[in-house]
Amino acid sequence: MNSRDSASLLDAFNAARLALEFVQGLSEAEFGRDRKTQSAVL
Repeated sequence: MNSRDSASLLDAFNAARLALEFVQGLSEAEFGRDRKTQSAVL
């Protein structure tokens, strides 16, 4: 794996971690009404 691949994987990991952080504590209904959070994680 080259350094560019490693950097891409790290970026994807960090984005996934943030997505989980953004939805933590939200119910499915709350998430459905929260367009900003949807935009951030979808």
